[in-house]
Amino acid sequence: MVIVCVILLFRLGVQIESVKHGNGRHVWYIEHKKDYEWVVMANWYTQICLFPAICLLKVSICLLLLRIKDSRRVKQVIYTIIGGLILTNIVPLFVLFAQCSPVKTFWQPSAGKCWTPKVRIYSIYVQASESYNVQRSLSLY
Repeated sequence: MVIVCVILLFRLGVQIESVKHGNGRHVWYIEHKKDYEWVVMANWYTQICLFPAICLLKVSICLLLLRIKDSRRVKQVIYTIIGGLILTNIVPLFVLFAQCSPVKTFWQPSAGKCWTPKVRIYSIYVQASESYNVQRSLSLY
């Protein structure tokens, strides 16, 4: 939980700083191209923080449940859930790092080439559906 708090505090700091550059405003109201690039870069970094934080938070809840209930069946289910969480939260991270070459192309489109955004979007859909299923599964215990 402490690691999650540190990650989320960093994420919060980046988000607060990005508001100074125009985050939350429509693109046409952001006056400078550098500010727009900074906002997109900050968004990329916050996504990098988001997936490990979500995963670690839910894994810590699973570990708490293991301390409360220690039957063999519960252990198998929770370890399966932990494996699924790790897998489905690592994939969007890999996609974020691999989507653009070099990475800065994500916020500076002229710097290189990127895959279609659909790859990132679909990987996030998979992660979100797994997170939802985990929440439903954990509520049974």
